[in-house]
Amino acid sequence: MRYAGNSNKVVLHLLLTGVMLFLAACSSMQHASMNKKLRLQLQSYDHAVRWGDLEEMYAFVKPDGEPLRIPEGLENVRVTAYEPLTTVTEEQDKRVRRRVKIQYLHRDRQVVKTLIDEQLWEYDDTMEQWFRTNPPPEFSK
Repeated sequence: MRYAGNSNKVVLHLLLTGVMLFLAACSSMQHASMNKKLRLQLQSYDHAVRWGDLEEMYAFVKPDGEPLRIPEGLENVRVTAYEPLTTVTEEQDKRVRRRVKIQYLHRDRQVVKTLIDEQLWEYDDTMEQWFRTNPPPEFSK
């Protein structure tokens, strides 16, 4: 009887170890999925800005009740350079920060200006998507 009891303990130990490994693997896969979603979201955002679809920047902002007001005159802005200054930095769980330098001009003035875009992104568990939590940059005249 004593041998059977030890055998049951070994089986239980192996079973618990297996469950713990499975849960760790699931957590790791969820983290990898979140990272992939972040990478794709940032690529889409960067593409919109680089190619001058500046109104599209507002589609990436986390919806919080009232819709964001899209400033007038964005069609007059032409982005001439877009350069990430930092890699994505994790602020806290499911929140990241990134800095980007944007050079642009107003088509009617042809004077190149530079701004630093401080981006804050957060993962929304309900929507399973990353959103920008701070407003897009303003392109001063």
